[in-house]
Amino acid sequence: MLSLKIIACFAAIAASGVKVLNVESNLDQLTPGLLPGAGDGAGAVLQRPRFPHSSDYTACLRFQFARLQRVNILLRVSTNGTRPLLQLDINVEKLRVVAAYQYRYLYLERWLQTRRWYSACLMYRRANQTVAGVVDGRIVAETNVVEVTTTPATAITFGFIEPNIHPAISFIGNITQFNIWSRILSEDELSDQASCRSSALGDFVSWEEEWSVQNAIQYDLDLSDLCPKEAPLGFQIFPVMGHQEGTHVCEALGGTLTVPNSMAEVQHMYLSTQRRRKNCKLIWIGVTDEGEEGVWRKERSGTLAPDLPWAFDEPNGQLYENCGGIDFEGVIDDNCNAKRCPLCTVADNVAMVLRGSCEEHTHNMNLMMFLKNDGMVFEGYGDYRIILTNGTWIWLDAVHNTTIGQMILSRYNYPLGRQRWKLHQPVCGQQAGQVRQLLITMCQDGQYTCDDGTCIPHSKRCDMKYDCFDSSDEAECELIRLPPEYKTSVAPRPISNGTQGEGTKMLQILANISLENLRVDTSEMLLETSFNLSLTWYETRAVYVNLKTQVR
Repeated sequence: MLSLKIIACFAAIAASGVKVLNVESNLDQLTPGLLPGAGDGAGAVLQRPRFPHSSDYTACLRFQFARLQRVNILLRVSTNGTRPLLQLDINVEKLRVVAAYQYRYLYLERWLQTRRWYSACLMYRRANQTVAGVVDGRIVAETNVVEVTTTPATAITFGFIEPNIHPAISFIGNITQFNIWSRILSEDELSDQASCRSSALGDFVSWEEEWSVQNAIQYDLDLSDLCPKEAPLGFQIFPVMGHQEGTHVCEALGGTLTVPNSMAEVQHMYLSTQRRRKNCKLIWIGVTDEGEEGVWRKERSGTLAPDLPWAFDEPNGQLYENCGGIDFEGVIDDNCNAKRCPLCTVADNVAMVLRGSCEEHTHNMNLMMFLKNDGMVFEGYGDYRIILTNGTWIWLDAVHNTTIGQMILSRYNYPLGRQRWKLHQPVCGQQAGQVRQLLITMCQDGQYTCDDGTCIPHSKRCDMKYDCFDSSDEAECELIRLPPEYKTSVAPRPISNGTQGEGTKMLQILANISLENLRVDTSEMLLETSFNLSLTWYETRAVYVNLKTQVR
């Protein structure tokens, strides 16, 4: 924790660019056993600000988070009361806002990602008492509030909230360009702000004012550096491995092994690889003729690759060399078990989700994969890290410095897809020493994660066809799961709508009798019949899974 309280003032927009505050020192508040000192929060304060508390307003800022907690307060407009006039708290999947003293949640369709710049605005319309959230120039949600009488603002804290009163809930990351307008910005103005075509200043609160800064690192960035940018697709160079292993790792991260289309591309890839990894003299690309000798196809997709820029006298391996690689002279064929560096077309940082750990808070489910020191590191948005130590993947709680589990050695030994983990701490009711299956995936909503970490449309799960390359999409395809205590001789409980008394309905049973045979014995005066009696009821004890949209 910073022991010296640093107070400074700045004019936020200078000739050198836009002033940015780094407030990652707020992370110190998470250290167990340390209590924050007076004013130890990192950020900026504006005393006695003008704030349009009795009219429409639009409040905008830019942020880039490094780590998330349960609560992450970006800004707070305080009054003499206990509740704020305005407050913005972010998390992966939602914004929690306060407007006119009232707390509301605004849910996001696209989850936020670490180390990416975002533009966020809140728009308060007094006439119809609504609050709208805007992310990257687009309205993501809107909610209503009740009309109340508000009082003037006394202070604005930006980047932190007083840690003596509210410890460990301040924002951790980078922040800039906080402005408030006494009107509702138009769609074009919101779009221009988000896309860096404009850096207009607020007429009530401006980033150009003299803010008091404490415990924050100040630096300048060009305005264009603050624009929201998708992670660029480049190519990652993985350490030496076999061709099939390289394909598995690349596709589990959402990429494909690169395929050059010309000799110029071959030479560019080869020289770039040598600059970035000097020990990678041999390189894998994404083509193979394992399916049919002499017919080269792109890996997994099966698309023909007829015009590869082959090196002299290549391909020459016949049945013994069925996987493609490159050297400076062009494409070559090699034994698929040989060790080369896979060249994977994938984003520099890959957002992933941890499932199966029964997390209460969404930020602890999210991870970002980075390549560091010739290997992968999975940095959590919250408390967790997953790192490789002495050949074993370790799941760490970085905040409390404890080990939660370690991955059991698998075929390729990467924590991608479904893997078995030996627990060091209780997880989901399982005790230390037990084994639990966890899933780390980059698949999106509407997709199913195969055991190897690759993605297919969820509609192809359990459709009587193998779509995953490991065939895991057709495993465990039962439609009904019954609890262990299920008994056919015991009727289910009556259906309840959640209220007492008249809300509970008796179990309705539909009886159907099918007459199958009828015989009359006139000599004995007997009537013989056989029939089938079937009973139908709503089975509340069953869980229905793997149903398709056409199933009713």
